[in-house]
Amino acid sequence: MEEINNTSRQGLGELARKYGAAGLLIFANQYFIAIVFSFVVSFIVALMPNASELSDAGTDAGYALLMLMNEVCVYTVPLIAFSFIFGREDGAHVPGEPRYRRFFGETPLLFIAGWTAGLVGSWVTNRISVLINDLFSVPRPETAFSGVMPQNLFRYCVFAFCVCIIAPLCEEIIYRKLLLDPLRKYSDSAAALISSLFFALSHFNFSQFLYSFGFGFFLAVIAIRSGSIVPSLICHIINNIIAVISTYLPDTLGSDPADAFFSGLSGFVGSAYSILLYVGLPVIAAAFIFRLCRLTDSEGLRVRDRLAVIFREPVFIVSVVLMLGGAVAALF
Repeated sequence: MEEINNTSRQGLGELARKYGAAGLLIFANQYFIAIVFSFVVSFIVALMPNASELSDAGTDAGYALLMLMNEVCVYTVPLIAFSFIFGREDGAHVPGEPRYRRFFGETPLLFIAGWTAGLVGSWVTNRISVLINDLFSVPRPETAFSGVMPQNLFRYCVFAFCVCIIAPLCEEIIYRKLLLDPLRKYSDSAAALISSLFFALSHFNFSQFLYSFGFGFFLAVIAIRSGSIVPSLICHIINNIIAVISTYLPDTLGSDPADAFFSGLSGFVGSAYSILLYVGLPVIAAAFIFRLCRLTDSEGLRVRDRLAVIFREPVFIVSVVLMLGGAVAALF
């Protein structure tokens, strides 16, 4: 197999350093920048009329402001910074080759495969979490968003808007555009793997790691195959809607018609889980065999050769270790 030439190696090394810087920024944003940002926002809110109501997450207005400002704090800095870091990278497709045609027809296949891969990964990480928690006698990890669970119809709508619209939109731009495109000039497969790795690590939650990685990988494949983030965005929104209905639905929404509607919808989603799981497993195999093998490498080299160059960069390794450490720390 032909070795990577020096030009490609240097380009990959420089790009790996940029990904490392991006990973360090994701880590810093989680533990420092977003926290400082939230203090600044809180100070501004304290100067506004009705500050006491807006500062109290126990009120509907305070809850809405808390959720919206959380989205702003989490995504603003990465969106701006990554646009600057990767904005000048020319790598949306291999130079001299036509863009992929839009394959909207295969998107449902890849979505089901990715969603099933995520469910399997979630089952594995949950079993590992339970084992570790039992061995070290520490409380089981809380569900994501457990501190801001919606309690009525208004808050549920605010929560759903943030989780199902704002978060997928920002994450698709960050992970399926800004972090995916630059590496594609070297390898589509490596681009999908690295972007999905960062997507999984950015959740800083071990229980979500394999789910986010598996599902994120297929979202990256969808974005690559279709030549657009629109199909992957739609799939991401659908996935989060399913999670909001099946995991975060309050016992009562304070409205009988709403309770009846969402309870019925939740029951339908629950029964569909087992069906899609058994149907989806063979679909995963089909997707890998018939679709993923079509991802290209600009020089016909093995993906592991590309990844070896990337994972040799110290700043990249440090960023991945820090983010992984944050995910594991969530277990304790």
